[in-house]
Amino acid sequence: MNAIKLFLCIFCISTLSFSQNFDSFASGIRINNTIYNCTASSQPNQINPDTNAQNFQGAALGTFGISSTCARITAGEVKTFKNTNANVCTVTMFWRTYLASGAPTGAFNAVPLQTISDCNVPAFTFQDGFGPCTTGDQKWKDYSININFVNGLSVGNYVLDVYYEFTGSNTTTNGCEATKFISNFGTNFKAPFTINQPLIATVSASPLVLCAGNSINLTATASNGIAPFTYLWTGPNGFSSLLQNPVILNAIPANSGSYSVVATDSCGSSSSTSSTNVVTVTPRVTPTFNAVAPICSGTAAPTLPLI
Repeated sequence: MNAIKLFLCIFCISTLSFSQNFDSFASGIRINNTIYNCTASSQPNQINPDTNAQNFQGAALGTFGISSTCARITAGEVKTFKNTNANVCTVTMFWRTYLASGAPTGAFNAVPLQTISDCNVPAFTFQDGFGPCTTGDQKWKDYSININFVNGLSVGNYVLDVYYEFTGSNTTTNGCEATKFISNFGTNFKAPFTINQPLIATVSASPLVLCAGNSINLTATASNGIAPFTYLWTGPNGFSSLLQNPVILNAIPANSGSYSVVATDSCGSSSSTSSTNVVTVTPRVTPTFNAVAPICSGTAAPTLPLI
């Protein structure tokens, strides 16, 4: 019995040692400009070692409009290690989205992380200059990613689902026969987000009927988008303006008609709408008088009717 226990103990130690010839010790993802840690052993080895850095698991990513350009995966990064008898070949980040009210469904999208930074010994910092390391450590990253993860999604509550896969060898320095995962113990890393109603722009013009020479006041409002908003007005007589609420001074009849605005939020979502009522500018009429015969000095002039 003791011999069996000794054999099992030696087997466990050997297996543990074998399985750790190459592995990972940190991973992370950047959403827009925020770097989230997925896994990390401890500071300062985390992808984002800031003490205020957020973990991706359960992070509230925010509310976005339909087709928003502000919902972007902009980077992925993994730190791996290997000993002198092992190899690391590839690292890939996988992501998908699904409705929070349903079961996880849909195919994952693969993003290879191909930029490798080895540990620079004896300085013991990565070749890219960021973070401490030891012999055999590698950094796999891509900070040029620009993936819109809400593209094609409708209004609702969603989950961004992420995991990593890396390949290598436990026995050779050039093999790639083994595959490992960074997947939160098989459940993946999940963060919720919301898709809101599309951006809506409304416009108004006043007064709707005015005399030439007076002013037309145009007003625009935008809702459901992410501020700040920009506005582009167009209208009759070649009118255009980038102001939210422009005023047309000294209006003329050629300014009569319908006015439109395109509102765009800070994430690139836009909405176009036109005023439902037509502005009418009526011309001013200069009064004229009937000619009268000459009168003598000191005589009162007659009252003349207006034409």
